[in-house]
Amino acid sequence: MRVNLPITATEYPIYDDTLILSTTDTKGRLTYVNPTFIEVSGFTKEELIGKAHNIVRHPDMPPQAFEDLWKTLKAGLPWTGLVKNRRKNGDYYWVLGNATPLIDNGKIIGYLSVRTKPPQGVVERAEPIYRQLLDGKAKNIKIEKGKIVRTDFVGKVKSFFRMTVNKRIAFFAAISALFLVIASGTTWWGIAQDTVPSWLGGFLVGLTLCGLMLISIMAGYIIKNTVSPLRQAINIANTLAAGNLSVQIPLSTRHDEFSELTNALRQMGINLRATVADVHLNSMSVRHAAQDIAAGNMDLSQRTEEQASSLEETSASMEELTSTVSQNTESAHQACQLAVNSGQITKRGGAMMQNAISKMSSISESSSRIANIINVINEIAFQTNILALNAAVEAARAGEHGRGFAVVASEVRNLAQRSATAAKDIKNLIDGSIKNVDEGAELINQMGATMEEITNSINRVTNVMTEISDASREQRSGIEQINQAVAQMDQVTQQNAALVEESAAAADILRQQAVELEGAISIFKIGLSASNSSYADVVQLPSGNTSQKYNKQSRSRAA
Repeated sequence: MRVNLPITATEYPIYDDTLILSTTDTKGRLTYVNPTFIEVSGFTKEELIGKAHNIVRHPDMPPQAFEDLWKTLKAGLPWTGLVKNRRKNGDYYWVLGNATPLIDNGKIIGYLSVRTKPPQGVVERAEPIYRQLLDGKAKNIKIEKGKIVRTDFVGKVKSFFRMTVNKRIAFFAAISALFLVIASGTTWWGIAQDTVPSWLGGFLVGLTLCGLMLISIMAGYIIKNTVSPLRQAINIANTLAAGNLSVQIPLSTRHDEFSELTNALRQMGINLRATVADVHLNSMSVRHAAQDIAAGNMDLSQRTEEQASSLEETSASMEELTSTVSQNTESAHQACQLAVNSGQITKRGGAMMQNAISKMSSISESSSRIANIINVINEIAFQTNILALNAAVEAARAGEHGRGFAVVASEVRNLAQRSATAAKDIKNLIDGSIKNVDEGAELINQMGATMEEITNSINRVTNVMTEISDASREQRSGIEQINQAVAQMDQVTQQNAALVEESAAAADILRQQAVELEGAISIFKIGLSASNSSYADVVQLPSGNTSQKYNKQSRSRAA
């Protein structure tokens, strides 16, 4: 026998409303497990489907219990018993197992198992006995149809009082027949001993034979009208319990309680078949609708993610543009400051040019006065020269006495000529200087006009740069607002993407639940034909047509 290890001493809680459902094939391999089975066992669905059912068997379970389980199920009978199972992590849990054969056309095709929480006190009574069976120390104890029974005299006495109805009828019929036989034997004894008249003996013997015949007839009648309908009701109940709702239960024409029971079971089967058919139909529609919703949500999620990616790129570009505009604004501000400074420097240069023009004018005036003075000197030299000539003439008249005076006059005349020559040279230089000063003054005047134009241009540049700086600040403010709006849009898009993913996940969960519901309902056989109801339409149509039908139904309901 398979031994699953490791095991722990931790018990997993099972609640009153816990229903652990599974189906297996005839080899005991799992073909379906409900979500509760997955949760309680601790295994995944992939680890369970297709695996042997004893994957959850606990080593503390005695082999006799499973031998009795398979013996009962292979006989086509349901089995109910206490079972200790093992979780994947080694923890354990106790359940009351209810196993039923799945029968199709009289052949067992699998088994259905439903496990619930055991009644209070059952585990405490059964666990020591299971331990004795496992250790081979149990005497006069066996497991029969899931129940622990005793095989000694006390157990046989208890089993006597647990006889079936058929056996009870047979027992009481046998007891009655025995009394009649004893009475008949006593009568024959009396006749043999001549203590009873022969006519009375014959009458009593005939009465005994009639009593035996009546007992036999009554026993057969009771069995036919009591045990047979009861077995029929049990078979119907077992068939329904096995999930075969397609069985055609004939309408009973009897007029007793068993007839009412059979008709009640028949009506229950019809009601269950109708309910399961509707649930099956709706689960198929829900599954296809959930598939369409999940596909649409995935598509929307992909487009939202692409939009979010585009917004992120746009946000990054806007941040770069904001940085560029900020730099341009700062550069424009600095250029504006430089233009203002240049304007101020140009203004100071203009003032200095005006001062230079004023100084040049002063120099020109001074040069003019120097020219006048030189003219005076030149005139003085001329007069001196004339006086020297006159002195020379007078010295010549004086003869020998005037020779010294003639030398002085000659020297004076030479000095006068040299002064005139120097005055002339100075005049020439002064005239050239005056001409150069005038030309310099003219150039400075022109430079002053140019500096004024430069100043005006710089002022205009300063105004333009100020306007550019103001516009850049406004542009930066606007781009920052756009950047904030893009960031908010990006955040909203991310939230929308998250919501779409959650919606897609919810739709996928809904689809999985619909699949699980279909799996649970597939246990029941409702016998719908291909032409019966709209269920066949949903099954045979592809998912696209089904979604169109679902959408049409949704629109019609909405209308």
